[in-house]
Amino acid sequence: MHGSILPKLILPLIAVGGWATMFTCISKFIKPLGINPLLLTVLGFVVGLGLSFRSSTAYERYAEGRKYWAQLILASQNLGRVYWVHAEEREGELGKADVLAKL
Repeated sequence: MHGSILPKLILPLIAVGGWATMFTCISKFIKPLGINPLLLTVLGFVVGLGLSFRSSTAYERYAEGRKYWAQLILASQNLGRVYWVHAEEREGELGKADVLAKL
C-alpha cells in the first residue's frame, strides 16, 4: 500500500460501485431500465481512447525523463574524467602510478 494510489481512490471507487449497484438493483427488482447496448459500446470506446492517450502521454514523459537522466550521468562522468586528467600527479613512485593510470 506504500506509494499506492489506492488510499486516495478508495472513496470514489466505493461511491461509483454503490451508484452502479443502485442502478442494477433498481433495474433488476423494481423497474427494468432497458439501457441501449449501443450507448455502452460508444461509452466504452470513448473511455478506451482516453486511457490510450493517457498511457501514451505517461510513457512519453517516462522516456523523456530517462533521456535526461542518461544525459546527466554522461555529463558527470565526463566532468570526473576532465578533473582526473588535469589533476596534478603525486610525488615519487605514486606519481608514476598516477600517470600510468591516466594513460
